[in-house]
Amino acid sequence: MARAVRRMRVTGGLGKRRRTLPVVLLAVFAVIAVVFSPFAVWLIGRYGTNSDWQLLSNVGQTYGAVSALVAAIALIGVVVSLIIQSREAKATRASALRGLHVDLLRTAMDDPVYMECWGEYATDSFAAERQFTYVNLIVSYWRSVYDLGEVDDATLSVACGEIFSAMPGRTYWQKVGPRRMKTAPTRRDRRFYEIIDQAYRAAEHRPIVAPPRVAHAPGVRGPASPAVDRKHFVLPFVAGLLFSVVIKALGRVLFRRG
Repeated sequence: MARAVRRMRVTGGLGKRRRTLPVVLLAVFAVIAVVFSPFAVWLIGRYGTNSDWQLLSNVGQTYGAVSALVAAIALIGVVVSLIIQSREAKATRASALRGLHVDLLRTAMDDPVYMECWGEYATDSFAAERQFTYVNLIVSYWRSVYDLGEVDDATLSVACGEIFSAMPGRTYWQKVGPRRMKTAPTRRDRRFYEIIDQAYRAAEHRPIVAPPRVAHAPGVRGPASPAVDRKHFVLPFVAGLLFSVVIKALGRVLFRRG
């Protein structure tokens, strides 16, 4: 499961930058044209003929209409900016709520006492329920990045195929898949769950991948601890003991002479 999460590529950010760049360049060009238009009029008035001023008068009247159009575009830009800020604030609240949901699930995964607070188990043991909950966290993460457009359909399908190659992923989608498909609130959510369901249908006919052996399974000894050389402990102890005996003997001789 971890491999599927690590292999998920981020592809939406570059596409968004490419679509935004022409708009930004056009806006910069428009601002430069408006700023330098008085200078252009001054050049025409200085180096042009007297008959040019009549033409400039007509151009000025037309420029008044253009300025009104520019003001309308600026107003539209302000409205769009407010809409974007509202969506960002909504996304921030949703992210905070999802973070709280993750913390609650982690607490339940660490202690079966709290896991029971979520209701009846969807599986037959606490270990299987922890796997079920962990797969749910993976799918929630996928939904977040898919909503943001940071992952494409093909990458999501490949990642789902890896999840459904093992039993925990298949058990999870068997339990919650039909309900998620029916209750998807938006068109994008429906598309997200359709991709997962298609990956599940394609994987359910393939054999299940067996999990790797656990290093410290019951009845199996772990790796042997490295041998400890007793000389490193015995020699300092003996040297310290001899030193203390010599000091005591010298003390007694000096005491008798005194």
